[in-house]
Amino acid sequence: MKDINVTMLLIALGLSFLALPLGCPSKLMFKEPLNNVTVKVGQDAVFHCVVKDLGGHRVAWNEVESKAILAIHTHVVTSDSRVKVSHDRALEIWTLKIRNVSLEDSGSYMCQLNTNPMRSQKAYLNVVIPPTLRSREIPEESVVSEGGPAELRCMAEGIPRPDIIWTREDGGPIVIRRDSSVQKFENFIGDTLHMPRVTRWDMGNYICTAKNGVEPTPRERITLHVRFPPLVRAPDPLIRVIPGGSFSAHCQVESFPASLNYWLDPEGKTVNNHGNRIRTSQEFEPPFKTTFSLSIENVTRADFGTYHCVSNNGQSKEVKSPITVEAWRGENGSGSPPDSHTHPLIYTHVQI
Repeated sequence: MKDINVTMLLIALGLSFLALPLGCPSKLMFKEPLNNVTVKVGQDAVFHCVVKDLGGHRVAWNEVESKAILAIHTHVVTSDSRVKVSHDRALEIWTLKIRNVSLEDSGSYMCQLNTNPMRSQKAYLNVVIPPTLRSREIPEESVVSEGGPAELRCMAEGIPRPDIIWTREDGGPIVIRRDSSVQKFENFIGDTLHMPRVTRWDMGNYICTAKNGVEPTPRERITLHVRFPPLVRAPDPLIRVIPGGSFSAHCQVESFPASLNYWLDPEGKTVNNHGNRIRTSQEFEPPFKTTFSLSIENVTRADFGTYHCVSNNGQSKEVKSPITVEAWRGENGSGSPPDSHTHPLIYTHVQI
C-alpha cells in the first residue's frame, strides 16, 4: 500500500500516538486474538482487534513487512482509499477494513497499542485466486493406437497452486497398465495422466478438474480415442431354416474408427436391400461396438450357402466372419428348425 508522510499527518491531526504514556492500566488487555483472514481477490478483508479498558491509549494499524502505518485510532493515515477503520465503543472492537483486495495486499497486519512497553497483535491476510484452466492448451480429443501409450495433460493457475484431478466421465476406473503391474484409480492427481499401454476399454471422456480450495472449480473434458482393427463375432455361425421361411443373421463388430460393414452372399457378391424380402441394417453402441444384421424372408434354395459379414476401418485388411444357412428338413422331411442360439459364439479375424 502507498503511504504518505506520517509525521506531518500526525502533527496536523494533533495525535499523540508516538508519545507513549508511562505504564499502562492493569486491566488493559486484548480480549481476543487477532485472527488470520483469507479472502479471494476482489473481496473485502476485515480485521477485528478487541481491546479491554483502553483508557487514554490509542490503537494503530500497521503493515508489518513494509512498516507502513495505515491508521491511528479512528483516523486513516495511508493514502490508500480502500482502507477504512471504525470503532464499536460498546463492544470495544477496533476494525480495519481493506476493500477490493489485490494479491499485493497479502501479508501480516498489526493491531498496536501505545502502551509502555508497546503491546501488539499480528495476523496474516491470505489473498487467494480461484483456479483457472489454460483451456487453449487443452486439446478436445486425443487419438492413439491400441497397445501404445496415451498422455493427457491439463494445466491450471491459481493461488494456492491448484491440483489437477482426473476422473472418467462414465464413472469407471482409470487404468494404468505397465509391463509388470496394473493399477486402477477412481481419480488420479497430477497435471499429466500418462497411460503406458492403452486398450479399447480405455476409450471415452476424461475430466480434469482444478482444485485449490477456492470456488469455483473449473473442469475440462478430453475425449480419448483408441484406434484398432475390426474384431468380428458371429453369435450364430450356423442357421437352419425351412424353405419358404425366414431368418436373421447377425454379426457383432468392435472397431475404431467406425468400420464399413457389409454382407457377401454365397457367390461372393455384395448383398443389397431388395424390397421387404432382403434387408440389411446396423445398430451402433458407443464407443466402438456395432451389430449389423441380414434378414431374408420367403427363403428359396438359392438363398442357402455361406454368407460373410465383412468389416474394414482402414487399420488392417478386411476382416470377415462366415455364417452358413442350411435347409432344415427335420425327421422324415418335416419339423421346425432348432434354436440357433445353441450354437457356439465364434470370434473371427479372417482377413481377405
